[in-house]
Amino acid sequence: MPGVEGEGATPAGESDAGPPPSPHQDQGEETLTPGGLDTEEEEEEAKSVGVVATVPSPPTTTSQLFSAKIMLACKLSLLFLALVIVVQSRGPLIRKASSPQPFFPQHSLVTDFHTGDVEGLTERLLAADLSLVVYYAPWDRASQTLRWEVERAAQYHHEQIYFAAINCWQPGSECMTRYKIRKFPAIVLHVRTSSGMETKALAYGGLPEAAHLIRFLSRCLRPLNHVAAHADLPRLQIDHSAVVLGYFDFTSALVPRGFTSYYLAALRWLQHEPAGAVAWGVVTNPQVAQTFALNASQSIHLVLWNTTLAFSNAGSSDSEGISNWVAKRLDETASWLHLSGDKSQVMSRATQEGPTLLLFSPDNPYRTANDPFTLLRELSLEYFNCNQSSRVSTLARYLGVSRSRGRTLQRKVEKACHSYLVEHLHMLHLSHQHHTSEGMSLFHLTFIEFLYPLNEYTVVTHDNGHFEGKGCLLL
Repeated sequence: MPGVEGEGATPAGESDAGPPPSPHQDQGEETLTPGGLDTEEEEEEAKSVGVVATVPSPPTTTSQLFSAKIMLACKLSLLFLALVIVVQSRGPLIRKASSPQPFFPQHSLVTDFHTGDVEGLTERLLAADLSLVVYYAPWDRASQTLRWEVERAAQYHHEQIYFAAINCWQPGSECMTRYKIRKFPAIVLHVRTSSGMETKALAYGGLPEAAHLIRFLSRCLRPLNHVAAHADLPRLQIDHSAVVLGYFDFTSALVPRGFTSYYLAALRWLQHEPAGAVAWGVVTNPQVAQTFALNASQSIHLVLWNTTLAFSNAGSSDSEGISNWVAKRLDETASWLHLSGDKSQVMSRATQEGPTLLLFSPDNPYRTANDPFTLLRELSLEYFNCNQSSRVSTLARYLGVSRSRGRTLQRKVEKACHSYLVEHLHMLHLSHQHHTSEGMSLFHLTFIEFLYPLNEYTVVTHDNGHFEGKGCLLL
């Protein structure tokens, strides 16, 4: 229609836009915009009248998208199949656990359940009154070190205590399935009950060394002390910071009521305090019990340095209740800090309560008394005796006499040790001269570790026929 332009038609007076110029077009020729217009002004004018020229994009169909997805899935499947073939050709990446091997020597005094057989171990535990069991992992360095320490302890106590070890790391073993041990090795003392059908397990919390294990087991063999007279109490107070007294009448029954719980409480106490700061005494004589104010209703007393406490529920309490009562009411003027050798906060907790006097002294497991620690106890009693109590002063005086006797005994033992070494080293020197040629009689011989029959440790140097004792420390 005249005067009306159709949609997409070219305005009057303008020629149709030809195709875009070739890249090889001369520089003098005009270039057109993508819409076929010469300038931006013409393009704007064309838009105002509704005429726009566009370049259409190639159409994308649904079938093409589906085909691309199919191709991608096929490629991923082929890649996964190739990985499976490679893995199967190389075999499994995780190797099966090797068969367990014995951890202890063949002729060891420690029975080794290296396959983790808990059932076999339980049968042996029920056949012994006391058993020490080590739960180990063969690869663990601490378990490997403890192996020889337990072997030495077994040589000392194998006639009274059954020693066993079980591999609790072997995958699929009964021990690993039943017990969840967080840290290897674990040392546990098993005590057979009076019924003979079960055992009480008590964990050992001391140092993993043969000497400390021997001391712990020696106290487990004799956890109770017989108090036959009133004079036996001061002897226990000299070696221990506190004393628990229990009265049991064995004339009325073979095993009096409450005695089993009292016995197990004494054993339970050793797992928390292996150094033996608390002594557990048993009074069987009714006349002696009266001197301590013990009777059937109040059969357990805790004797501290300045007072005595009575346990009112002794007849109806179990071993855990008795040991917890002692732990809550224990009061010491001086005590040992039991350091495990690992990182801990034992020292921090001891010094946070206020001013603290620290004494660094070796703890000799082969001796019941420690002279530096006894001196510290004596000083602490005098320091805390603000009321000038005769009871506390008497105990401090007992400790002083005990230290004096200990030093006298040590000098005698050192003299005997020195004489013994001089005699035997002189015989060794003569034997050496007999078997060596002339000119080789001068030699230097040093004994670093010499085990004396009375368990003394010494360092002795022999130089040019002269024997000099460097020290003899009584164990």
